[in-house]
Amino acid sequence: MVRTTGLTRTIRYSDGPLPAGWSFRESAQAELLVCGPESAHGVSTTLRVHLQAADRGIEAASMGLLHELQAVRPDALLANCELWPHLQWGDGRYIQTAYVEGDVTMANDVYLFVAGHTAVRIEVDCELAQLLAVEEAVATIVARLRLTDETALEERP
Repeated sequence: MVRTTGLTRTIRYSDGPLPAGWSFRESAQAELLVCGPESAHGVSTTLRVHLQAADRGIEAASMGLLHELQAVRPDALLANCELWPHLQWGDGRYIQTAYVEGDVTMANDVYLFVAGHTAVRIEVDCELAQLLAVEEAVATIVARLRLTDETALEERP
């Protein structure tokens, strides 16, 4: 599944099927949307991929992301921030936050990579209690994401 963006690159999923219980969905808010299993409280796991033009490296981009996450949810708890390698994009960042929404504690995990002039942001939302059950599938999906190269785009009709 490939979706175009305002950039000259697109994102695709490759190298095997989606993990069991996961499916692609259409989305106007993301280049790619993958939905996973529901929690015991009926909260669906979602994985959204966003592409943006990048004018700075991974260090500055990850600091910008931390500031953005704090501004969007000032009451969220920053649980983890670590290096996360990707076969195509090299070292990125994996940032985990948790917040309370109604009677449920939610997890928001963000994987951030900078590939040339493109920032790849993969955002996962699920119930915190569901996180351990889905993290292997999420890691598999993240590892199988690829940016198309610009020469391949020029060859497409």
